[in-house]
Amino acid sequence: MSYSSSGIYQFPTLTDAALQRKDSQYATRVLGWLSDAVIEGDSINTSDPNYDKIAQGMRYVSGDQVPGGDASTPPYMEPMVFNFASKALKAHASALTDLKPTFGWRSLNPKYQMHAQQLNLLAIAWWLNQQADLSFGDVVKLAWTAGTGDMMIEWNPGLPGGGDHSVIPKDPRDTLPWRPGRYGDEQTWQGAIFREIWSVNTLREKYPYAAAAITTTDDSLLGSIKGIFFRKPQQFQTPADPLSNLGGGARGMAGPARSGDCVLYRAYLDDRTRNLTARPIVMGEKSFQYIVEPGGFMYPTKRLLVSTQDLILYDGPNPYWHGKFPFARLHLWKLPWSFLGQAALGDLAPVQNAINLSGKHMKMGIEQWMDRQVVLDRSAVSEATSRAYDSRKPGFTFKLKTSVVDPTKVVTKLEGPNPQVLAQNFQWFEKLVQTFESLAGTGNLEALLQMRGQLPAGDTLEKYQEMLTPELRMEGRMMESFLRRASGQICYNTFQFMDSARRIAILGDAGLLLEDFDFEPDSLVPAMDQTMEQMVPGPAGMPMPMQVPNPNYDKTFDRNLPRAQRAQAMAKLMVFVVAPNSVLAFNAQAEKMMRFQLARMGYYDCWSLAETLEIPNFGAPPPIPLPPLPPIPPEMMGDPVALAQLLVNNVGKYVMGPDGSILELRVPVTVVERLQAQMMLGIGMTEGTSGRKASGGDSPKQEEKSDGQGGSRQTITESKK
Repeated sequence: MSYSSSGIYQFPTLTDAALQRKDSQYATRVLGWLSDAVIEGDSINTSDPNYDKIAQGMRYVSGDQVPGGDASTPPYMEPMVFNFASKALKAHASALTDLKPTFGWRSLNPKYQMHAQQLNLLAIAWWLNQQADLSFGDVVKLAWTAGTGDMMIEWNPGLPGGGDHSVIPKDPRDTLPWRPGRYGDEQTWQGAIFREIWSVNTLREKYPYAAAAITTTDDSLLGSIKGIFFRKPQQFQTPADPLSNLGGGARGMAGPARSGDCVLYRAYLDDRTRNLTARPIVMGEKSFQYIVEPGGFMYPTKRLLVSTQDLILYDGPNPYWHGKFPFARLHLWKLPWSFLGQAALGDLAPVQNAINLSGKHMKMGIEQWMDRQVVLDRSAVSEATSRAYDSRKPGFTFKLKTSVVDPTKVVTKLEGPNPQVLAQNFQWFEKLVQTFESLAGTGNLEALLQMRGQLPAGDTLEKYQEMLTPELRMEGRMMESFLRRASGQICYNTFQFMDSARRIAILGDAGLLLEDFDFEPDSLVPAMDQTMEQMVPGPAGMPMPMQVPNPNYDKTFDRNLPRAQRAQAMAKLMVFVVAPNSVLAFNAQAEKMMRFQLARMGYYDCWSLAETLEIPNFGAPPPIPLPPLPPIPPEMMGDPVALAQLLVNNVGKYVMGPDGSILELRVPVTVVERLQAQMMLGIGMTEGTSGRKASGGDSPKQEEKSDGQGGSRQTITESKK
């Protein structure tokens, strides 16, 4: 036996012929297993009590809020819908996705802090260029409406510039779990199957070796896809043959509908198959190729199956080095006994229905009051006149019969609804709206969003504390947890796919990481040697190269180790940081206040402050002489010949400092370096040395005060009144 069992229930054991794609029976058995796994995953989803409420919630937020067709509404009156649910959804999605300045990476090893800085710059560029906040917003909308929102996290090489991260919102009903864990997040599952819909031509282009075998999927199976646009139910038919009636068939019938789409399954499995042979085996394709030694796991980063209903398109290792299922699941309200989470509409829909009903009653009452019912004396008017009479029409005239004695009694208007009842109904309506906004947190979220654009004042934190209800804090914490899980995969994908050309295209010269010193070409992943070349004095005082120990050597990133292993080690050194409540801008406002005061004290530079306050077009600090990165080895510093050669070979980059040290002309990175640039430019505090200093107790406001000579003067005050 060449390979061990996969550890997956009833999954076929791997064979040499299957690895070479020459075992058709093995492929058939895998397709059979995958079909059963899809049924089991669907069963797990549909058994959740919240499953049937997902489609209802989506329609409800879209405005379809008339329960059961609302038989109480007369056919001549349109149903009333006050869609406060849609307003609440927009507020939550907006508040939870305004994230750009609130997250970032830090390195556990100060030696690699520059890598964390590069990740932060690349993350901000990706967030803006790919409009990631819109995709995150769609995930929040799914989670708020359906209880669960899934987001695929992939690297798309087809995006402009050579590829970029791609985050795709996904309907949770099309994410099929395989033996999910009882505890923990989605990464504890034994497998995850993603059901998708693709056009046949796209799949044929992506898998040209199987293009002839890729066909359209039956419409009955296409109906299993949930993450598509809502459509009105209708019968799709091709144009009917005008001669089809001659055969006795019904007029208008046509052949079977052909949608032209294909259902695709991508199954990521935690396969524990081991290499039981005595030889190493090469696995994967060129971009993620690795060698499995005897006794090693064949799929250390999980196994990936890509198939249609009757054809396997790919069977091999997961192409992502992080070794996780490439998605993250968001629950804004997670219940331990619910697999799909709890939608916010569970509490809000009854109140929303009561609002619609109260509004409908209020409209009916007003219309009855404005257009009251009338009673006509049949003995005084004709049948035709009684049918044509309209009390709302100005100047409406009609003839009376000659037997009428008192014309004022011919038409009698009945009293409309009691005005007090209408007033009470309006009060009830307002109370329902207040209750809805209290349950949804809409009012607090709107106030938080309004305060984000203001310059923080002394009472800003107090206001935030009052607005952050326990429910909003819980939502923020769930979103922060979701961001941490998603960011880990983005970090790995950056190390795996982002090359120096792509970094420079995004960040300019700042994309060069320490001149890619001691790094694999075009990669962020370190590839270090134990020794380095250094110029030493040779015969007749002429410099000559010599191999000396590399002071920056780290055996974890030895050049001889596989690149995937080094990338995983580097990613583990990066910690994604989201401060508590930062998603709801609480931490961001506190940071703005603190840094603003530090800048006043002279301990914070103007460029960093402008970045914190998000001031556009402020510019960047100019290059100034600073200690070189990476530092020059001490051995070279003691060699005048080597230093002279370094200055000659790098004219315009290195200069000699006043104390004889070598300095590098580069853009300042840290706050201290930027403060040095600020001093060299003569930029300092602008407040005067005389008079009372600004208190910073409130937002700056312009006031008009007396100048002491009978006139007035304009001042800026920051003191509370």
